[in-house]
Amino acid sequence: MSLVATRGLDQAAGQLGVSVATLKRRLARLEDTIDAKLYTGSQRTLVLTEEGEQLASVLSRVDTLLGGIKPALAVPQQEERTPVSVLFMDVLFEMFLMPFYAKHIEICRKYQFSTAAAEFLEGAKRSSSEITVTHFPNPHVDCRNLNVGVHQVAFGATQAYVDAYGLPNRSNLNRHHLALVSDFRLVHKLWIGLEDVMREVSSSVEMDSTAACRLLVNSGQHFGLVTQWSLSEDNVVCPDLPKVEMPVFLSYKKAFYAKPEGKLLVDLMTEEARDVFQPQAGWLDADRVAA
Repeated sequence: MSLVATRGLDQAAGQLGVSVATLKRRLARLEDTIDAKLYTGSQRTLVLTEEGEQLASVLSRVDTLLGGIKPALAVPQQEERTPVSVLFMDVLFEMFLMPFYAKHIEICRKYQFSTAAAEFLEGAKRSSSEITVTHFPNPHVDCRNLNVGVHQVAFGATQAYVDAYGLPNRSNLNRHHLALVSDFRLVHKLWIGLEDVMREVSSSVEMDSTAACRLLVNSGQHFGLVTQWSLSEDNVVCPDLPKVEMPVFLSYKKAFYAKPEGKLLVDLMTEEARDVFQPQAGWLDADRVAA
């Protein structure tokens, strides 16, 4: 097609980035293949033969057809995702954020999530996250704080632990072994009596990971913490030990909420959080407490 457009070997070779000799060899092979002379004339000026004009017409139609097909064959551009950072307490990440992401996976994949664990109030003060899910309101003036429910927590153990060591109570803590997510130490002002239990047990293990701590408790060698969610597992409550209902706040930056994508995500998370963090009125019922 370059030869048709320029009508000269020099110009066509320049467009294609090859030498005139290379272009002549290619044209000669094409003429041999179709058994027809395609052009006459000099190197600078040439004239297409009848067969050459026919081939040029066919190639022009093919080029036009391919031009219409190319956009459909092009690799689709990835939809631009909205960046969003979420600050949370580790235990709330496992109990709320992970299930939320799994439940609303198609919507969540439209966002570029980044997450970080909060060291409570001091962590929130340093954070620039668009959304926080914690036990305290975000102190930034550009944030709105929503109290979405409560996080109910008590001491508890698996039935295997109770069978082996008995049920922990205030009078026998020196015979028991506690596994605790370290984040909970930071709520001692909300959970009256927590530090007393930690001080009086025979031994304790503090872990950064909620999942790892739960695995240790489920092994039956330590008692730990139960919530309104984990009571659905093989856990019993220690009714003589202190329990707590901590408020849960979902906070968001007003500028993020002003965007359609931000409003969609915040509203969805708020609705889900208000459902998840509902207090369970019977969570200390007798049938959940070991005899």
